[in-house]
Formats: sequence, C-alpha cells, structure tokens
Amino acid sequence: MSAESVFIEYIIAKLETSEGVITMDVTDFEQDYNEGDEDDQKRTGSSDKPLSMSVKENTRQGPIEPGGFIHIGTFCELIQRLARSEGIQMETDAPEGNLEFHRLTLRLIGIYGPENMPIGAERSFDFKASESHFGLVPTSWDTKQLASMWQRRQLRKSVETLNATDFSSSSSFQRADREQGVDNRSAAEQASRAGR
Repeated sequence: MSAESVFIEYIIAKLETSEGVITMDVTDFEQDYNEGDEDDQKRTGSSDKPLSMSVKENTRQGPIEPGGFIHIGTFCELIQRLARSEGIQMETDAPEGNLEFHRLTLRLIGIYGPENMPIGAERSFDFKASESHFGLVPTSWDTKQLASMWQRRQLRKSVETLNATDFSSSSSFQRADREQGVDNRSAAEQASRAGR
C-alpha cells in the first residue's frame, strides 16, 4: 500500500488466441447509446449529479486513494468485450468452433504521487477449457510490478504511443474465413486486371 494516490491512465487487456492477439483499452466502460439519449439526459435532470460522479460512471481513469480499489468488471465480461470487438461468436463462456483462448493479460499504467514517470502492474491468466466453459489460472502467484527505471521508460513510450494514436484496440487476429475473403478479392482483382 502506498502513501500517495496513484492516478490510473490506462487499463489494457490482451487476449491471446489460437488465431492471433486482441489488445484493447478497457479503461472506459462499454456503453450503449441510442438516438435521443442526449435529450433523455437533459429531461431527467442528470446534470444535477456532480461532475465527478458522471465521470466515474464512464471511466476508470483517475486517482485511487491509498488503500482504495477500482472494479474493472468480471473476467467473463472482459473476455466477451474483447471477443465482440473481433466478431468472435461465443458459445456460453467459450468461443465457437475451433478457436481457442490461451491467455488473458491485464496491464495497468498509472502515475504515482508527484512523479511524472509512469508505473505499471501486470497479471496474466491461462485458460483451462472444458466442453463449453473455461476457467482462468494465474500464471504466477503475484502481480508483476513494472517499476524499474527501464520498465518505466518503456511504459512512458507506450503511453506516448497510446496518446498519439488515440488507441482503443488493435489486433493480429486472423480468422480463416477473413483470410479466404481477402484471397478471393485479390484473385477477382487479378482476373479483372488481366481482362483489361
């Protein structure tokens, strides 16, 4: 436990699968907005809420007091969010078809007290699958702290990259049907070019 507050900048989730890696910034809550939501907010007078309350309802970014914590959701919710971002169909708690989930890694990047160099923490969990369910087993008994000077420099570069690219997610995920669609398009393009 620290004597100073830690300001959370990013919470990054990385899902390693048999078909690639999906990485996503899960700092902000996933929200569904419908047409007219802005009008409903004005009518219900939700502007009566203090700004800090409305911000806390939308993001996990911000200070954590000494001894405090934040809730980032369940593992199942995080995995489903990552799967949805790539259009992966889920069958109860497991992916459909031959796709396998291997590892989930959560990385927190923050600023400690008056320092301007980020610090971090990371924890990984391996998937143990049965028929239509999965379990998560930590890869180590503790959370890996990213606090050495070299690690903090790497984290600062990561934060600069995330800020510069307005990062929300990235993926090396490649499904066989997507690859086939790309190959079909290039074959069609080649045939049309040959016919000219």
